[in-house]
Amino acid sequence: MFRRLNPEMWEWQSIASIGAFALTLAVFLFFIVRALRLKKDVASHMGNLPLDDEPSAARDHE
Repeated sequence: MFRRLNPEMWEWQSIASIGAFALTLAVFLFFIVRALRLKKDVASHMGNLPLDDEPSAARDHE
């Protein structure tokens, strides 16, 4: 069974898994830094978005 496994393939699997982990980490860190750099008023507004009432203009069109 182990004769069928190609050792040359293991190197590519390691590179692919490390690359996928690095990409995931980079995207995660990008969004963390972006969230930390938000202005306080924008962060407060975005934090209350699901709880805000609809504006009157949006209700009139329904």
